[in-house]
Amino acid sequence: MTPLRITIVGTNSWVSSLARIIGETTSQNPDIFAGNVRYWMARNSTGNGVTDSTLPKNMIVAENLVDACKDAEILIFAVAREDITGICKELAKTLNLNGHTEAISFIRGIPIQNGSRIKLVSEEIEHILHIPCSVLMGANRASDLDSNTFCEATVGCKDKKKSGRMLKKLFETRNFRVNVLEDAQTVEICGALKEIVACAAGFSDGLGYGDNTKAAILRLGLMEIIRFAKHFYPNSSPSTFLESCGLADLIATCNTGTSRKVCDALVKQKKPLGEVEKTLLDGESAPGPQIAKEIFRLMAATGDELPRQFPLLTAVHEICSGVVEPGSLIDYLRKEPNC
Repeated sequence: MTPLRITIVGTNSWVSSLARIIGETTSQNPDIFAGNVRYWMARNSTGNGVTDSTLPKNMIVAENLVDACKDAEILIFAVAREDITGICKELAKTLNLNGHTEAISFIRGIPIQNGSRIKLVSEEIEHILHIPCSVLMGANRASDLDSNTFCEATVGCKDKKKSGRMLKKLFETRNFRVNVLEDAQTVEICGALKEIVACAAGFSDGLGYGDNTKAAILRLGLMEIIRFAKHFYPNSSPSTFLESCGLADLIATCNTGTSRKVCDALVKQKKPLGEVEKTLLDGESAPGPQIAKEIFRLMAATGDELPRQFPLLTAVHEICSGVVEPGSLIDYLRKEPNC
């Protein structure tokens, strides 16, 4: 088998860690992967600390997106959610990707709406590029990866028999354990919705509630994630929610994630969300409030019944948008169907 050519298209803080991992695994598996990995970063990327000097020796920086992706059998996307559609359209307009090319998305973003139906980022990539797209999610903060401490991730793919071995070889190292599942949609939903639960955890922290309340929020939030996934993807596997992309990432994000931090500060500072984000994030947006807004809009398009099944997700949206006060959170939680 001819070694697979890899290109990383990146703009976020994951890139330096990702480059280190890919640099290591490709060097260790020359029978599977080509020796050099091409890497392209959007010129408007900031704050990720990636320079030529920090990249592995087998990483080649490309100036042009299309040139970087030409002839690649594996396209790894680690860009901001708002950038991916334009990037894929540019590639589709110029390249004729071969039938052996596949994509892998690291994008923990907002589900794309299609009327009252959900359309995930990986599905958008597949729709534009006409290639299969796997996803990687999990409790793997970039800072921990950079310090090379043990952590895990979940890769969700469409055909484990075809791609499972390759995906595991591409991402797994001694301290980065990877489990490959044939349940890509569920893995991606977990990666997005845990940000909303982290917002609720932040409100709880800001209000001064204790560990018992936060534990209840994590449990109820996990139940809503499961309920949401089952509603839109009935074939979701129950075991996926116990993987790194599910329970583990939920715990990590509710303790140290940006969404938790911003919503904690929103309560304590008693300022609008935009002002809090400007202070804490230098004008960038926390993922949780934006995802909650999109999810609420998606649910509302189906009528009144669906939002009532997700009181925690609804509470986060309405608190972040200023419709209700943060102290209303517990009243919403009391409406949980399984309370």
